[in-house]
Amino acid sequence: MAEPAVIHLTDVSPSDKPWDLLKARADRVAELFRVDPDLSQYSDRVLDCSRWLRFSLAPTAETDECGTFRHKLTDARFCRVNLCPVCSWRKQLAWRGRFFKAVPKIREAYPTARWLFVTLTVANVPIGELGSAIANMNTAWNRLRNRKTWPALGYFRALEVTRETQRPDFAHPHFHAMLLVPASYFSGQNYLKQAQWREMWRESLRASYEPSVNVKAVKPKAVNPDDPNSDGLTEAVLSTLAYHVKGAKSSNLYDDPEWFNELFKQMRRVRTVSVGGALRDHIREDEPEDLIHLEDVPDEPDNDDVAFWYQWRRDISRYTMRD
Repeated sequence: MAEPAVIHLTDVSPSDKPWDLLKARADRVAELFRVDPDLSQYSDRVLDCSRWLRFSLAPTAETDECGTFRHKLTDARFCRVNLCPVCSWRKQLAWRGRFFKAVPKIREAYPTARWLFVTLTVANVPIGELGSAIANMNTAWNRLRNRKTWPALGYFRALEVTRETQRPDFAHPHFHAMLLVPASYFSGQNYLKQAQWREMWRESLRASYEPSVNVKAVKPKAVNPDDPNSDGLTEAVLSTLAYHVKGAKSSNLYDDPEWFNELFKQMRRVRTVSVGGALRDHIREDEPEDLIHLEDVPDEPDNDDVAFWYQWRRDISRYTMRD
């Protein structure tokens, strides 16, 4: 009797490829935790994270015409360990969902406002000093937004930490933020040039060096009133939040167990996403708890009678369908 065919998650749903990639990286993180006796307790939690996935079928935009459906995650168990690649990815999606769910109300409240995409850096620091460096950055951010020249009505900010290539013992922390500014910001004396932003950030840091600062207006990508993403927001938000999880995806973070474990210790209690000003009226700031149901996806009917279970196969680094 022939063996039943092995069906993988990506065979059925190619768009779910990130599950294989990030779960494999989570297995690597579990190995790194096991090296440090102080962190070995997290190893089993990460190994067990998203070991089983349950999907149902949900309609796509083309369902009526083509009869197509997509996989919709309906059950999984997440470890919620900081720097777990799977959980970082799901949090990214949850934050993205919150933002886009709030966009219509933000537009209604501030119909003429525009967006800036801002990157603020500091000097690289030894990995053992990362926690204090991030604390200083947060203090400097508060000084910056309390300045009289601060132009934003509200902000949506994320922290990125990467590893320096030339000096592997150093970390590179920096902020990426989206600022909601009034239309008047772009006219007359209200407009701030790059050099002015740099000086404001340097003074807020109380630094003796010139930090790197980049400020760009979020511009429409296309003139299409029927396209909700034509104002360029999607790309800017994805850039902001991709940076939030980029550290969890960068391969060089996993080369050195000692460096990675110190990164975990330094960031254990760090909030990586912050919402402030007028945006607090529209975007929740608490850490996402539900990593299954994403807020930017409307409540659509799904065929929960047809469930697909996938188990993680560590030996082949793929999710495989189970009865």
